[in-house]
Amino acid sequence: MYCGKCGAQNPDDNCFCGKCGVRCDSNPENSDKNDKRTEFTGNDYSGAFNPSDIETNKVASLLAYPLFFIPLIICPNSKFGRFHANQGLIIFIFSLINSIIQNIFGYWNWGWRWFWDSGRNFNFSPFSIFSNVFGVALLAAVVYGIVNAANGKAVEIPVIGKFRIIT
Repeated sequence: MYCGKCGAQNPDDNCFCGKCGVRCDSNPENSDKNDKRTEFTGNDYSGAFNPSDIETNKVASLLAYPLFFIPLIICPNSKFGRFHANQGLIIFIFSLINSIIQNIFGYWNWGWRWFWDSGRNFNFSPFSIFSNVFGVALLAAVVYGIVNAANGKAVEIPVIGKFRIIT
């Protein structure tokens, strides 16, 4: 079957296009109606997984967010577990990048003085503020992923969840 949005060829048993992620339909006019992507919400792939796979591997998938490799060890053949392992790995990579940015740029003294309190100098660093805000956003992504895994849903983390490393 061909995807109605991007035209990629997919196996007939696929529920979603392997290239663009749109729900596959034999009628191209209906494919655009099934594309529920928005900028701030992730795609819901829950219907693409076997319900028994979801129920059996819910706990392992939940553990993918603190430690992304747990579902790969506990249930390596579970598509639901691999989906959440991928989401956990993406969050891990972005948190690692955030940590590197914070360690490299956070210690540089940019000399922008905003406050003077009791003879101590407080320096304003735009990198540390960015890093802290990004860290809070990553924590929210972890909570979002844990809640979805606990509810048996396979929903992408908004904005960063579209990347696929583990397939």
